Amino acid sequence: MGFSTVLGTSQPSFWRALEHLRMDHANVKAAILLSFRGQPPAKRVKTATKQVQERLVNLCTVYHKEEKTITQLLTGIGHCIGWK
Repeated sequence: MGFSTVLGTSQPSFWRALEHLRMDHANVKAAILLSFRGQPPAKRVKTATKQVQERLVNLCTVYHKEEKTITQLLTGIGHCIGWK
């Protein structure tokens, strides 16, 4: 990630650059503290990815309850991941 990406502009003022550096320093300091405490930083998960994972878990749960056949399970999985 480039410096201009962090600041949101290619030619920031001195004060804006300083403020962003301070915020970045605070974020890094917090991440290091969490790491020392044994709490790794949470990964960002896209909403679409989360929804697909929930659908797949639901399909597997229904299959294990023997409410769907293997053919229905595989068809549902195909639809979840975009195969038609």
